Amino acid sequence: MQKKKFDVAVDPNAIQEHDGFKVGQEIYCLRFPDKQPSRGVITDIHIDEKIGAYHTFSCEVTGQFRKALFADTQATPTQKMKTAIEKLIAKARKQEQAAADKRKEK
Repeated sequence: MQKKKFDVAVDPNAIQEHDGFKVGQEIYCLRFPDKQPSRGVITDIHIDEKIGAYHTFSCEVTGQFRKALFADTQATPTQKMKTAIEKLIAKARKQEQAAADKRKEK
């Protein structure tokens, strides 16, 4: 059975752009607060007085929504950062496959 699709209401008062980054843009960043490299698509932009401007993005490494500071975000990453992220994604997929295989054995 196919999953239901829900229409996401866009808040007209929400911030759509900050520091040259837009909602929906693919980015490479260091997650907040653990500083692990990651990539994903910006979903929301927030401004906080204590930590500064940050965004929520859908993390391809963990499969979750995570936060990152704009200071730690890049639109064009270095080759070293790309390689590190690809390794993390491969490792996460391998762990997911091992867990799925373990469940099938039971």
